[in-house]
Amino acid sequence: MLRKRRNTIIFLIGLIVLVYFLFLKMTDSHNQSDLSVELEKRLSELKVEVVASDEALAKLEAQVVSLEKGEQLPEAVDDNKPIVISGNRVTKEQKAYDLATFSSSGQVCSLSEAPQPKTDVQMYNVIDSISFDDVDGGVWKQGYPIKVQDSQWTPEKPLKVFLIPHSHDDPGWLKTFDGYYSAQVKNILDNMVLKLRQHERMKFIYAEISFFSTWWKSATEEQKESVKRYISEGRFELVTGGWVMPDEAAAHYWAMLDQLIEGHSWIRDNLGPNVVPRSGWSIDPFGHSSTMPYILRQSGLRNMLVQRIHYSVKKYLSINKFLEFNWRQTWDSVGSTDILCHMMPFYSYDVPHTCGPDPKICCQFDFQRLPGSRLNCPWRKAPQPITDANVHERAATLLDQYRKKSSLYKSNVVLIPLGDDFRYDTPGEWDKQYTNYDKLFTYMNGKSEWNVKAQFATLSDYFNELRKESGDPELSGASLAGFPTLSGDFFTYADRADHYWSGYFTSRPFYKHWDRHLESTLRSSEIIFSLAQAKAHHNHINTFQSKELYEKLTYARRSLGLFQHHDGITGTAKTVVVADYSERMLRGWKSAHEVIKESAQLLLSDSSAVEQEVFDVDWLKDVEDVLETRRLISLSSGQRKELVIYNSSPHQRQEVVRVWVSRVPISVYDVTLQAVECQVSPYFDTETVVSNNKFKLSFLAKVPALGMVTYSLEASETNPCTIATVTYYNHRDSVANDGVFNPTVDTGDKLTIHNDQLEVELSTSSGMLLSMTDRKSNEQHPLEMSFIKYKSSKAKDHAGGAYLFIPTGSSQSVLQSRPLMRVIKGNLFHEVHTMTSLVEHTVRIVNTPGPESLGLEVVNIDTITSQDDTDFGMQLSSAVKDPESSDAVFYTDLNGFTMYKRKKQEKIQLQGNVYPMTSMMYVENDSTRLSVLAAQSAGVISLSPGNLQVILDRRLNQDDNRGLGQPVTDNKRTESRFYILFEKKTPSKHKDKVIGYPSLTSAILYQHLISPLITLHVKSGKTPQSQFIPLTTSFPCELNLLNMRSSHDSVSTEVKAESLLLVHHQATDCSLPSKGLTCSTNNGKVDIESLFKDLKVKSLERRTLTDLEVHSDSSSRSLDIQPMNIAAYKLTFE
Repeated sequence: MLRKRRNTIIFLIGLIVLVYFLFLKMTDSHNQSDLSVELEKRLSELKVEVVASDEALAKLEAQVVSLEKGEQLPEAVDDNKPIVISGNRVTKEQKAYDLATFSSSGQVCSLSEAPQPKTDVQMYNVIDSISFDDVDGGVWKQGYPIKVQDSQWTPEKPLKVFLIPHSHDDPGWLKTFDGYYSAQVKNILDNMVLKLRQHERMKFIYAEISFFSTWWKSATEEQKESVKRYISEGRFELVTGGWVMPDEAAAHYWAMLDQLIEGHSWIRDNLGPNVVPRSGWSIDPFGHSSTMPYILRQSGLRNMLVQRIHYSVKKYLSINKFLEFNWRQTWDSVGSTDILCHMMPFYSYDVPHTCGPDPKICCQFDFQRLPGSRLNCPWRKAPQPITDANVHERAATLLDQYRKKSSLYKSNVVLIPLGDDFRYDTPGEWDKQYTNYDKLFTYMNGKSEWNVKAQFATLSDYFNELRKESGDPELSGASLAGFPTLSGDFFTYADRADHYWSGYFTSRPFYKHWDRHLESTLRSSEIIFSLAQAKAHHNHINTFQSKELYEKLTYARRSLGLFQHHDGITGTAKTVVVADYSERMLRGWKSAHEVIKESAQLLLSDSSAVEQEVFDVDWLKDVEDVLETRRLISLSSGQRKELVIYNSSPHQRQEVVRVWVSRVPISVYDVTLQAVECQVSPYFDTETVVSNNKFKLSFLAKVPALGMVTYSLEASETNPCTIATVTYYNHRDSVANDGVFNPTVDTGDKLTIHNDQLEVELSTSSGMLLSMTDRKSNEQHPLEMSFIKYKSSKAKDHAGGAYLFIPTGSSQSVLQSRPLMRVIKGNLFHEVHTMTSLVEHTVRIVNTPGPESLGLEVVNIDTITSQDDTDFGMQLSSAVKDPESSDAVFYTDLNGFTMYKRKKQEKIQLQGNVYPMTSMMYVENDSTRLSVLAAQSAGVISLSPGNLQVILDRRLNQDDNRGLGQPVTDNKRTESRFYILFEKKTPSKHKDKVIGYPSLTSAILYQHLISPLITLHVKSGKTPQSQFIPLTTSFPCELNLLNMRSSHDSVSTEVKAESLLLVHHQATDCSLPSKGLTCSTNNGKVDIESLFKDLKVKSLERRTLTDLEVHSDSSSRSLDIQPMNIAAYKLTFE
């Protein structure tokens, strides 16, 4: 019935247009004008009916699908509460939203309700069991004496030595990316081509595709052919294949995966489809997350290597011969996520710490340190050139180290890296390393009684031999029988004594915030570009500049990817390098905006013509080291301007949109020309001076999944937006009326703000939060918020810096007595601004029918340039405690991918109890969970039950002696955003579990936090179409669309009509009911063929995550993703 009515309306529209053109030919200009007015009026009315029909149809179709699956429909929301008129001013009351609540079941709950899968090594238990003493182990200072017997090796089972030459090249640290490339990296790769030709037994591995791709652009055809030949011969290997070697603490899993896709895509496009990385190489990230092995395994890699692990953990694993293990995800009960991992046992990846336990001996076999070289051995025992006279003694000495290192592992195959930072940049080093090791190996291999076979090797050479020796001769899988299974992560890293690398979790927070902003913008641009390209292909639109836009996308991808480097997002590079990263990200951000504008323009066009640019993006930023700001919408009286709101989420969203306008009164209308809920709040020129030509306008927008909707603003007194009330606390001066807000002053000791779900109480003495109350159950949750600081140690060789957090004692409160407070209250939100000398602190609750109304938004803008040697933080003290335990137990995420249980260890110094938080943390008991969702990464700690601390910013006036060579004093005005959420829960079935899961509500809320709606300003006139609805139904709640990533033909550079669809099935904790969601669950399934409204799917193929290979399960025409898994599909449109 609805569809028939819609078709009738469209027919009438066409008829009216035809009549209009006939009258133009038959009438004079006066009658034409009258007719135009009447026809435009009728057309507007009919368009409203079409839109209403579309919305009703989409809603009915979604409900039918849900009912067919036996799912309960969300309760309807009453939008008919009347507007109350008071005098000549609209004072709309807050709507009372009855948020739909439902409990999930099925697959989405399967992991949270299951017992903890068993593994041989569970790192949570290992941390509990280790004493963390720092006993002098002799030559292996952090280990123990190693003794071996010659009889351990036989002619049938000889020691197999694999020497792996490598150069670790940071894409930015002490020099910029370009600085390193021109000074050293180009020479390294030029020499590699030359020297592998001259030294036929020499081999080499390389990791950083960002550098390698730069070199490739200027390489000669002869050099390129040589590289391809070396790869085919197994003499040169690209390990991991990522754009960078990413950090694993502060980086979000989206960006970690994206930089790997970018690297693998470059390999496929330039080296061919047969070059597929199989082994991961991660020697320098400062601690290791379980996220990276998952991503690598699902991208087709079978092996990986790690290095920077706490020395006590390495000692424990080496004693038990667990240094090689099948790394398994914490939720995995069957081993489908296993990847074979090798852990290097000693202090560093440099030559002195890789041949064996004694660095003074190993240093003598780094032949780049021969007398007269730029390097030397700090143990004052220099290397010697290998001659016939000394080869026996030198070979025996080196073999002893190899044997001792081998004894730490289960097999007779030993891995010996030969390299360091920016090594092999001169031809002489290649010659010295090769000729001396070649003599040593020739001698060793000729001594049959020594039972040794030594050779130059690549990383995959080592793993292939290890697998053959251990019963996997076909190299058939990733897991290796006979080796232990291990689950968990390797944080927090310490390299010696109590020097924990937990400072970098927060260092340079301005850039960590900036990273997330670019990440969100890039993701949004990828998705909308893929949809636009599909439309252009389907409709044969040749005017869409897809090649140019794809180049902009590529630049944005690579600028974000470069920053994921373990000296980028970590905040551990020189000031000039950090600024260079940020400049690149700014250009990438602007490039992504261009993609969004052009793509939106095509998708909202009603013909094949793409006219001149019609959009501006709301966000503005022209200088890399300042926070983003907004574009001001200038309106004259009676003028109307349009905004387009874009939702990159796969779920429909209804939430508050904010813009800045030049005048009031103002009204907001939706596509049906109905007035929408809106609120005008003040823009403050100073702490207490309200602007008279800039106002903050907020309105409630409803946007379909992956879609766009137009809203119009009108400077008019008809249906004006609510003017918020403004109240000052602790204001000592007189307040002038401004004619709009007319602020008042209050002197109470406490104040409250509320919406229909929550009431929040704050102290006017401290300006800080005291409690949150659930207004539906009337349950009050005490929650005291405060700001704290730690003073950093400045002692020689024990100082805090960019890497290290070394406090001198407990935290100190930095609360300011009776700070100025501004309370803003309106129909859409209430907020409080607390103004202190160090931070502008805002708490906000919104009144919407979505999950945002269930939590408290917290925004801090800090400036700590006056605080030397300080770690500045936010503290939350709650009553959410387990009455049966005195342990401070809490959960933090790993890269936004999994949640992992933590416990404050009294045997470890405070800095060792700090963990990275990329997206969220929580504490809970049997009845309540308190979650903190974060829009940026930071270091966090729980010092006592129910207590949470987030380190917001750091200023260190000295270096911490880890190579950076500078203090961290380039602090900026920095924003951090959080949501605080209390949720009711039922007792957990398995309290011994070390993995946690967010509630479905908090998972959706977090997605909204990091992927906000994007506002486009229409420059003039109207958009041809008022909305874009690409999907027939939203994705199920549990599925998050990570990306729709376009690709191009590497030869023609034409953009393909296909996308890599990346989807994550977020497992959730079903002991917490879901609330405020418009989507429903469907066990991770989506019917792709009926998903798109105006596009037809040609094919769907399951792929590995980086799209290099077909996945083993590639036959289905629909999505069917198991909980916690990320799946990649090549989606081709007709």
